[in-house]
Amino acid sequence: MPMFPLRCLWVRGTELGLWGRPMTLSSDAFIAGVRDLDPSLDTVILGRAFDMASAAHRDQMRASGEAYFSHPQAVALTVARLGQGSDAVAAALLHDVVEDGGVTIDNVRRAFGPGIATLVAALSKMSALETPQREARQAEYFRRLLLALGEDVRVIVIKLADRLHNMQTLSFLAPDRQRSIATETLDIYAPLAHRLGMGWFRVQLEDLAFKELDPASYQQMKERVAARREERESMVEGLAAPLAAMLTAEGICGQVVGRVKHFYGIYRKMKLNGKSFDEIFDLVGLRVITQSVEDCYRALGLAHTMWAPVEGRFKDYIAVPKPNMYQSIHTTVKTEEGVTVELQIRTSVMDTIAEFGVAAHWRYHLEQTGKRYVAKEHFRWIRQLLESETAEDARRDLLGAFRDGTRDAEVMVLTPRGKLIPMRAGSTALDFAFSLHSDIGLHCAGARVNGKAVTLDHVLSSGDQVEILTSPAAHPTPGWLTRVAGTSARQKIRRYLRRAERERLQASGRTLLLRYLRKEKLPLPKTGIAWDELAQTLQYPTVTELLHAAAIGAVSRSHLAALRPKEEPSPSQEPLRDIPHEARGIRLGDLRGIAVRFAECCRPIPGDRITAMVTRGRGASIHRVDCSNAFRGDAERWITVEWDVAHGETFSAHLAVLVGQRRTVLGDMEAAIQGAGARLGGIEITSDIDGSRWLQLVVVVTGTQHVDAVLTAIRKLPGVLEAARGRPTRPGRRVQRAIQS
Repeated sequence: MPMFPLRCLWVRGTELGLWGRPMTLSSDAFIAGVRDLDPSLDTVILGRAFDMASAAHRDQMRASGEAYFSHPQAVALTVARLGQGSDAVAAALLHDVVEDGGVTIDNVRRAFGPGIATLVAALSKMSALETPQREARQAEYFRRLLLALGEDVRVIVIKLADRLHNMQTLSFLAPDRQRSIATETLDIYAPLAHRLGMGWFRVQLEDLAFKELDPASYQQMKERVAARREERESMVEGLAAPLAAMLTAEGICGQVVGRVKHFYGIYRKMKLNGKSFDEIFDLVGLRVITQSVEDCYRALGLAHTMWAPVEGRFKDYIAVPKPNMYQSIHTTVKTEEGVTVELQIRTSVMDTIAEFGVAAHWRYHLEQTGKRYVAKEHFRWIRQLLESETAEDARRDLLGAFRDGTRDAEVMVLTPRGKLIPMRAGSTALDFAFSLHSDIGLHCAGARVNGKAVTLDHVLSSGDQVEILTSPAAHPTPGWLTRVAGTSARQKIRRYLRRAERERLQASGRTLLLRYLRKEKLPLPKTGIAWDELAQTLQYPTVTELLHAAAIGAVSRSHLAALRPKEEPSPSQEPLRDIPHEARGIRLGDLRGIAVRFAECCRPIPGDRITAMVTRGRGASIHRVDCSNAFRGDAERWITVEWDVAHGETFSAHLAVLVGQRRTVLGDMEAAIQGAGARLGGIEITSDIDGSRWLQLVVVVTGTQHVDAVLTAIRKLPGVLEAARGRPTRPGRRVQRAIQS
């Protein structure tokens, strides 16, 4: 008769100490240590990697006072324990040599080949971030983590081992740095480990971060658990022994394990559920580990025979695995003495995957196929998250969608065909539509829950059967953003709305351009090539930018009129001279009938102090008195002039605005100018050497006070770096021009 031994794990996470912080080992000692952990490792490759990393970090020290090389060794030992192979252990030793040791990727490639070099390059790329804002940097870093996971899961295993050792040695850093790293660990690394099914990493990272962020609560939790330890051991042994005996009598091989919640897990459940420590800790947890799936279901039947199951507390994650590959049967039973027992029943393979997730999958896949494991069907959520655009706000949406997906609270919802779909608690019918497919969500016209019509913001409960109704005419509106609870669905709605707005502007710009061309009796572009030629002629990089500029009024009929071929004057005709306008808004003293020009160098408008230079045959040129060209030359030619402006008369002011790489800045600026009571008369865009853009705006205003109001409105816009009258302070390369008369 098979034996069914007991194995009780009373402490997890930080209290195990694990393998701590090893002192720097010699090459022979390190090789012997990793060979004990994984005899299949290639000692020649690891010896060479050890030598290269040791030389690169020879004179470097950690904040703890230890040699820096102790850190790569600790990371490599963790990776070796997880059975990730020689290349991964070597990459763990070398993971900082490019960033901190002055070694190039080419050096690594020549020494170890493309496999190890690719791993080291991916690890170095994630460390090389220069984004100044913490939130943007965190979002971009997370995006790179996901990209690396899609290419090779071992990169993430090494990064988690790296973060684990950094957390174990966190106490040697400055307090603000400690809290920053602990917060990032709790926000990104622990949830990522959870999504990858790596419960072993998650438990330790959460407890280490908890210890740093709330040391008083951590210590209190530790003392409470220790105080109840003997009592709890006795209770679990008394429950596990009869269950093990029954399973053995039925011929089921395996183990009964006493399952213990880690400190942060207890603390989080207390906060989320509003329960006391005793209410959470009194729940006894047992784990039954069998040799086959059939034995799992047999064990479930025996447990329900021995103890009464609690209604509504059964979940079969073997039949419907969690997105992170987790498989187990969960049930809660109550003994005759009234003790509530939480049971998990799984196979030994499922148990290993529950602890080590993607790392275990990589090892199993390699052993069975001889090929490295690539995350595909197990991690479809990665591809769904990476569908977002590369704009900074979309990257923040990406991080928010990931955090939504890692929340423990969930409901199980049924499709009309009975397929179970896990959803975040609080999800609506519209969330469900988007979870099925983006196209279903974008064309959702209604929903039925349990056969009854409901609104799109109807909140779903476990067991609901949901049918989504679609229509080609249905599409998202801004109001949909209030009808979803998940970031992923909200992100897809926002992306659709942004795309729809761009398409609306382009359609409007196309209509305006065709109208102008017809009025000027110019050929209409009927092919894509013709539109490209028109954009290039008007000095726009793409047709899209040309249409957008036309929609916001930066391209006018006069620009298209300038495309008309100019007629050559006949020999008998005298070429026409540029006759300046008569004086407008200017009082020239005793002079009458003289033409007036506003100087291009300083572009005066009402409110500026002005002077004029009179030139025979050209009239008066009006300058601001602070213009660099004022009062030059013959002093007798300069006369005193004054403004003589009628109420409501307008003038063109020229503004220089420096903006960053924000896509909607032109539309926002147009709205700001209109909001200040002015009108955009034209725009010229140049690219600066650092990737920013200079906008030379022509704004129709009534005077200097009006210009000040416009500048104030523009400076408040996101993405605006500088704004002033005149020309750009730094020249750039012209990429498009559109000045409206």
